[in-house]
Amino acid sequence: MSKQYRFETLQLHAGHTVDPTGSRA
Repeated sequence: MSKQYRFETLQLHAGHTVDPTGSRA
């Protein structure tokens, strides 16, 4: 469970509306 794990979890919670770079569309 590293930073990447938390980042991916945030993306899932965002609703797949986040770019791979981390920018929310």
